[in-house]
Amino acid sequence: LHIKGTTNEKIRLQDDQDGGDPYMSFYDNEERRAYIQSVNVTGTSTGNELRLVSEAGEITFRTADTDGIRQSVPAERMVIRAGGKVGIGTTAPGQMLTINGDDGFNSGIGLQRAGTLFARIVTDSEGLKFQTHVAGDGYYFRNSANQTNLFIGDNSHVAIGESSTGTGLNYPMGLTSS
Repeated sequence: LHIKGTTNEKIRLQDDQDGGDPYMSFYDNEERRAYIQSVNVTGTSTGNELRLVSEAGEITFRTADTDGIRQSVPAERMVIRAGGKVGIGTTAPGQMLTINGDDGFNSGIGLQRAGTLFARIVTDSEGLKFQTHVAGDGYYFRNSANQTNLFIGDNSHVAIGESSTGTGLNYPMGLTSS
């Protein structure tokens, strides 16, 4: 199926007869700009993959405002740039993943466990902040063997080389400072 504009093809839906994978292509002046393809991939658990490919450079995701009100040009919420950099809340990611928000502690990264907010990582004018939402949880810094090198508890307890639940500052040699 080919859909044409006034002079040139704009959209093509194709299911190759030679065993190729079906796809939908989008054109601009006879040049393919992007396509969506269902690919039968052998060696995977599901055997299928959906590809969204931009040959023009980037992929953007746009939505209505937070109240669900339609806008003439929906706001850009996320972008994947041609070089692979991803921006959330920014149109110009400077790192491989850049998250920009202006909603204080509701901006940044939220981590969930079993559907409940567990922790947040945010930045603000005071710097980088980590917050747990479960009483008694702490911050564990672990090595490649999953052993705790540093523990900071909710009660401000700091343990180096262990994760004891005492108070003050504990050292692995058995020395304790309060």
